[in-house]
Amino acid sequence: MLLKNKKVVVVGGSSGIGYATAELAKSEGATVTIASRPGERLQGAAQRLGVRAIEADVTSDASIEALFRTCGRVDHVVVTAAQLKSGPFRELSMADARATMESKFWAPGGWRAAQTSRRAARLPSFPASSACGRGRQRPSSARRTARSKRSPAALRSSSRRCA
Repeated sequence: MLLKNKKVVVVGGSSGIGYATAELAKSEGATVTIASRPGERLQGAAQRLGVRAIEADVTSDASIEALFRTCGRVDHVVVTAAQLKSGPFRELSMADARATMESKFWAPGGWRAAQTSRRAARLPSFPASSACGRGRQRPSSARRTARSKRSPAALRSSSRRCA
């Protein structure tokens, strides 16, 4: 079980890709929380999955902050929620395209969720150069030397963590 004893929060977990992600994380042993707009869909999804549900509005900083204060420290955050403005690509205005990107990548997306979850758990800043969440990396020659001393099984195991 790849996620045994890990806490996973799926923002947008009441349907679609978010629901499937929550379902898979749970099957891999994670303690899962799904967050989405209030309503029957959120509660129904949580009940079917057997996970915790927290109401959250991805367009509100205060709501996202409350979500991560409630969750505390988490191991993984998955964001599938966004306020999408859609239509045929050729007909989509630049303002609508920007609003969609803003919603997906900044508003509830990776950056804001990562920053908010870090603050809620009172963790240090994430290093911008970290690879696969392992923090500060040694110079490449030191990594090669360290790797060459490990068994083939250990090398396969470490490469799977980054996949």
